[in-house]
Amino acid sequence: MRAIILSRLITAMGAIAALAACEDSLSPRAPGGTPGITVIPSTATIHAGQLVTLEARISDEFGDALDGSFSWSSSNDAIATVGSNGAVVGRMEGTVTVTASALGKSQSSYIHVLARESKDGGGKDLGKNGEPL
Repeated sequence: MRAIILSRLITAMGAIAALAACEDSLSPRAPGGTPGITVIPSTATIHAGQLVTLEARISDEFGDALDGSFSWSSSNDAIATVGSNGAVVGRMEGTVTVTASALGKSQSSYIHVLARESKDGGGKDLGKNGEPL
């Protein structure tokens, strides 16, 4: 008799534990974050003539990724340009803000462009007549 009662008690406790474990996965999650865009990397340093590709992600208030296409813009195309895929090309020395926008949200990355690296290891690049490029 004790064995039957003990067996039923163990079975009941196992069922309760299984329900408790399932309850968390079935209940809706509470919003925990702020919906928005993340741009990676948030800052980068490149030389004029070099490229860095930025990646943008958009998420909802639960942190789940959303599908969407991004529009990209540079605060100064003379310093750096950005393509529709987030590829940033340094053009001249300076700092720009590159912004990704989608679904009414936007986020920026700060790109520092250094002077073009010279091939001889020092100074600025020189043209055929020894003039700076």
